[in-house]
Amino acid sequence: MEVAFVPPRLDAPRRARVERVWNERERSAQVSFEGIDDPSVAADLVGCQCLVRTADLDLDRLRDDPVSWSGWEVVDVVYGPLGRVSDVIENPGQTLVEVDAPGRDRPLLIPAVDAFIRAVDVEAGRIEVSLPEGLLHL
Repeated sequence: MEVAFVPPRLDAPRRARVERVWNERERSAQVSFEGIDDPSVAADLVGCQCLVRTADLDLDRLRDDPVSWSGWEVVDVVYGPLGRVSDVIENPGQTLVEVDAPGRDRPLLIPAVDAFIRAVDVEAGRIEVSLPEGLLHL
């Protein structure tokens, strides 16, 4: 499978083919790419995301993934515990994490973007977020 590295880096490869994938732990893996053998080149790609063509993915397998955020605790770095995940809503433009938050009339909807989701602790069932102040009042 070919991947595109984004955001692109000036002196780093823009694309590469996956050479090998192996499990590190239960929910993480290590990937090696063809032609990226030099540690300094690999270091240039740290922080990049890998995009792949939808046609290259086994979407049925991804839909059946047993990992679900349902029931996970959501904690903001400033405001503290917000509640528990009740659903993950897949919209065409953006995925939203629905949180049942005590004291709210309706669920809190958090866009599932890197700017808001700081860390995901699979073992603890906890999602750490950093929300802009106004989002909590919507």
